[in-house]
Amino acid sequence: MPRQPRSDAQLLQFTSNLLSVWTGGQGGPPNIGLTSDQIAELAAAFAQAQSSQNAQTAARSAAKSASTGKRNAFKILRKTLGGLINIIDGFAKTSNDPGVYQRAHIDPPTPPSPRDQAAMATSVSTKVRTDGSIKFAFKVRSGGGATYEIQRMIVALDGTLGDWNFLATSGRKKSFTDPTVPFGVRSISYRVRTLLSNGTAGEWSEPSTANFGSQGSMGGPMAIQPKASQATTGQPKAAA
Repeated sequence: MPRQPRSDAQLLQFTSNLLSVWTGGQGGPPNIGLTSDQIAELAAAFAQAQSSQNAQTAARSAAKSASTGKRNAFKILRKTLGGLINIIDGFAKTSNDPGVYQRAHIDPPTPPSPRDQAAMATSVSTKVRTDGSIKFAFKVRSGGGATYEIQRMIVALDGTLGDWNFLATSGRKKSFTDPTVPFGVRSISYRVRTLLSNGTAGEWSEPSTANFGSQGSMGGPMAIQPKASQATTGQPKAAA
């Protein structure tokens, strides 16, 4: 068990209490084997430690105040400077004088870039869920108002390639869970492209494929359940 507190604050309080006892007030120090010089040395060390702590506390308070003052000062500076630059912009526009910015030693404002290109989606991925549905996810850097068109292509169990067909449109959420995975297909691929609000369409992403192999898919929760005869033979049951 420690003989003295570990924290600085507790140590100061502990020492202060001991000094009060060891000096003994008007009655003098108790008979505990310490000389008055030794107790005076402890009192001096206590005073130095307490002074140092007070100085540190004051320095921290001053640093916090200085940081707050700096933030406020720079905020005012940026606001004032921005207001003056806006006035220069207005003068340059009304005077139709391109030399205004050269005389002011500032750059002219950057013209807004037209939204004529839609970013292509990357990092496409597919994941077969426990209920048989497939989650298709992607990443794309695009501005507000963009939507994402998702297409699907199915490869039959015999290897026949299907066409790319529209599946869904996604908004802000860059993923889609396909609950209509059909039964008995070899693989399903997904791709996506960005659609801007002005009608511009981006390039299709690389496809992402979920492979089921020769055993075929088990179908999603919204797929039409196959009949027992079709599940075993893959063919409709013959008429009696």
